[in-house]
Amino acid sequence: MEHLLEQWVEQAKGGSKEAFSDLVKATQQKLLTYAYPMLGNVQDAEDVVQEVYIRMYRHLDKYTHHVSVMAWLYTICYRLCMNKLKKRSGLMRLLPLLHQEAAMNERAAANRTEPEHDLSLLDGLKAEERNLVVMRIIQGLTYEEISGITGISVAALRKRYERVRQKLQMKCRMERTEQAHERPHHIELKRGVATYDQSI
Repeated sequence: MEHLLEQWVEQAKGGSKEAFSDLVKATQQKLLTYAYPMLGNVQDAEDVVQEVYIRMYRHLDKYTHHVSVMAWLYTICYRLCMNKLKKRSGLMRLLPLLHQEAAMNERAAANRTEPEHDLSLLDGLKAEERNLVVMRIIQGLTYEEISGITGISVAALRKRYERVRQKLQMKCRMERTEQAHERPHHIELKRGVATYDQSI
């Protein structure tokens, strides 16, 4: 696949719009499934991915084979996402993930594919932490690939990932504990409803 992407890049350098279009079609879904969990908003993710290809097209002549085409695209997308998060909050932090079911349903009706990930677990993570989880788990990138994109050493990424993993595990345990405390109330409520039904 990477060899084919490189061929399209070279053809696009020569002015082939068809080759560039093929490259976009082959890679845009991967970028969307990265940008959406990072930004928590479908429209923002689509805008960022569109900007990725605009910048890529402008700088086709600067591409070298020292990095893969996907690594190049991820690097552009990563920087755009981080910049958007900074502008959105004024700080290096994330806003709570917005669940836009209505917008998603409208897009589904228009045959537009939505990422199928439960992103609620990412709420509260810092931007760099969220980026690491998305790249490592959702995108399936290696630490070496993530290092090439972010400029952070592999050793630092491993340590950071372990801290994030522990944080997420703690969050999961807290949520399970809260759910366990809620169950007796639900059971009593169900028993009350059953008793009421029998008395009618």
